[in-house]
Amino acid sequence: MASLNATDLAVLLGPTLLAGLVRGFSGFGSAMVLVPSYSLVFGPAVAIPIMSLVDVAGTTVVQKWLLR
Repeated sequence: MASLNATDLAVLLGPTLLAGLVRGFSGFGSAMVLVPSYSLVFGPAVAIPIMSLVDVAGTTVVQKWLLR
């Protein structure tokens, strides 16, 4: 995988912030925002597993917080 340049980071940063906002308000939907933009940079074969790992990590943190 090649290193990310400034344009790639800009393409990833905006949708990532938007996905955090969507997940914060609704509790789901971050993958709908992130997978298309991550697919532009990494390709779908890499973007989908990345998003799966991010969603599992986010859900685990929320569950631990709720179960205290």
